[in-house]
Amino acid sequence: MSTAPSQAHDAPFAPFEQDDAFKGLLRLMKSDRPPIALVGAGASVNSGYVTWKQLVEEMEKRAGDSGGRWKTILADLNDAPWTAQVHRLSMREAAFHDLITTLFQSRGALAEPHISLAEMRFRHFLTTNYDPCIEEALALAGQTAWRVNWTDQAALSEFLISLSEPQPRKAVVYLHGRFDNPADIVLTERSYVER
Repeated sequence: MSTAPSQAHDAPFAPFEQDDAFKGLLRLMKSDRPPIALVGAGASVNSGYVTWKQLVEEMEKRAGDSGGRWKTILADLNDAPWTAQVHRLSMREAAFHDLITTLFQSRGALAEPHISLAEMRFRHFLTTNYDPCIEEALALAGQTAWRVNWTDQAALSEFLISLSEPQPRKAVVYLHGRFDNPADIVLTERSYVER
């Protein structure tokens, strides 16, 4: 049995190195104006956070019978934001806030891809996740980041204006809200339409 490292491990990007889009990304990463990263659903699962499906299932449990009576209709519809909407309407405000805070507050343990993302030369990070993983990964990498919630009009305006600056301060922009402000969470059909 050979103990030599695999070729794939030695060159994890080897399959992509001939791809024009990958080459373009490498050029951008090395440029004076590196790209902005978009970190989305699923990125935080390895760090111990729930998936969208698990979140909606937990909402269903907390909604009780009033949410359960729609179970067959929602299963046939197969529309996650509508399913979340029905369960959200069946939950008390305090119960929803407790759920979001409990499920998405800091776990204190980071895993990939956040660790690698924080070490790459991205100008900013946009995220649809509610957890603080990217901020924690940046701190671990010795970087500071400015937190911007998409609903904070003043901070958002400042962030958008800063995009024209050659050396702006790094920002983590929460497009769908952050766990510590559950009222701003984008999860349901209504919240998607409003956002």
